[in-house]
Amino acid sequence: MGEPSAQQNKGPDFLAVSLLSTILAALIVILRVYVRIRIKRAYGWDDSMIILSTVFAIIASAFNVLKVNAGFGQHMRYLSPHQRVETLEWLWLSTPFSLLSLAASKVSISVSLLRVLSQTAAKHRRWFLYFIIAQTTIIAVPAVGYAIGQCQPTKKLWDHSVSGYCYNPSIFTKVAYAHGAVNAFCDFALALFPISFIKDLNLEIRKRVALGILMSCGIVCGALAVARAILTRSLLSQEDYTYRIVETAILLLIEVNVSIIVACIPTLRPLVKIFRHQINTGHSNHGWTRNRSVEPEEMNLGIDKPFPLQPVTGAAHTGALRTPPQPTTHPIEWSYSSKTNLVEGTRKAMEFAVYKNESHR
Repeated sequence: MGEPSAQQNKGPDFLAVSLLSTILAALIVILRVYVRIRIKRAYGWDDSMIILSTVFAIIASAFNVLKVNAGFGQHMRYLSPHQRVETLEWLWLSTPFSLLSLAASKVSISVSLLRVLSQTAAKHRRWFLYFIIAQTTIIAVPAVGYAIGQCQPTKKLWDHSVSGYCYNPSIFTKVAYAHGAVNAFCDFALALFPISFIKDLNLEIRKRVALGILMSCGIVCGALAVARAILTRSLLSQEDYTYRIVETAILLLIEVNVSIIVACIPTLRPLVKIFRHQINTGHSNHGWTRNRSVEPEEMNLGIDKPFPLQPVTGAAHTGALRTPPQPTTHPIEWSYSSKTNLVEGTRKAMEFAVYKNESHR
């Protein structure tokens, strides 16, 4: 194996993946909150948990920027002592927030499934979701605690010149293996669990199939967790740490943000329906305007017959119109605009006069 080059730098690629995935996840969470508050008016604890998960992911992404600027992604031998300390400091400080973000997103998915489960006859299955929430919490707490507490004082994690002690790195590797395995199990379980009760929902078969597919996207998170667990062996050695663990760090941050996105996808269906309706309405109105023009006497304002432009006489006066309206010398201007104004250049407006009935004044 050749001598590592000082030009080798994985930092920019890592930073690009970090920023793009975090921004995408944050935007999708904003859309979710909009749907839950403005459209569905059903904001719940699952929404609060996904917001918390996103906040943790943004904090971790901010630390990612700092550690790349310090030298993360480069070979450690080419970093100055100050750069090594600073890079490792931001690396270890970002890790707990990534782990907390993962835990919060899984709790959010579980609470969302509990909400859906309450609408079916399989409410007894909610205990499985409580088990998933407990498992996620039980593995996240020691993983976060050991990540920042494996050295005493904590500063010795990134500055080895500080007096103190650190536990054997193999212990943290075992904790990382356990964390990856439990997260993979929870991801696969949450992805496949909806199949057991979606058939009981009061929805069309097509909608039930679509909902099941959307809720099963967590399989991607499970695959990422498995891949991350396999690469955990890179944590055993401290040699060239700032360069060698970049792939593991990329898998972790992708898993964090994909987990957030997966938790939000099923909640965005109302936005998709509105978007499709707007497109279909725009196309329909555009074609109608091109084929025929609108005349005042043909306009339909929500009734089966054209709007009457002249006073109604005869039997029609019985009921609402007891006295024929008398015209005045002050016409009132009315205007009608077709819905084709959704497409620029096809708007067609007409103005006509109707006479106000002032005989009862």
